[in-house]
Amino acid sequence: MRPVFAALLLAWLTLGAAGADPTRNTLAGHFLVARESMRDSRFAQSVIVIVRDDENGTLGLVVNRLVGRASFAEIHRELGLPGDPPDGDIDLYMGGSVQPGVGLIIHSGEFSKEDTIAVPGGIGLSRLRSVLAARASGDGPRAAIFIFGYARWEPEQLDAELARDDWDTVLTDLAIVFDTPRGELWDRVRLLRGLDL
Repeated sequence: MRPVFAALLLAWLTLGAAGADPTRNTLAGHFLVARESMRDSRFAQSVIVIVRDDENGTLGLVVNRLVGRASFAEIHRELGLPGDPPDGDIDLYMGGSVQPGVGLIIHSGEFSKEDTIAVPGGIGLSRLRSVLAARASGDGPRAAIFIFGYARWEPEQLDAELARDDWDTVLTDLAIVFDTPRGELWDRVRLLRGLDL
């Protein structure tokens, strides 16, 4: 993960929330689900967790675009983390085309560190480094998705895409993202359209 980009991203997420217009309807904490008619092939059958949505724009992370696997040991070596890494491999997801070198973790809400941002819907967002360091010391979240890059929309850009029916929005407990096989997530979330759970 490039620390400068990650720091700027997390600063935007944290500081922007304080200045957000409280009367504006926000999609933060919603799933954004590509419709079958999605014209942009990069987002076909995508399920996106919306982390921020305010007057500065919208930021989300695709959570069902698997791009590879890596061992915890390999990632620990590359990041120069102390301690012994957990055994096994992890799935790596492409969260979007913006800054694909930035590593982030969407994780279960019980885990929190200084850099963790609580996302409406019962989950958290943290830097890759802090979660891996916590796991190496026997701590860490119950569930996590390892993501590189993110999706970003300028103000009103996503509204235009919603108006032309590229996406559906779904408000539900975002923790279902950890309990649903990736290949089934798009279908499962689409079934929740129109339901407030």
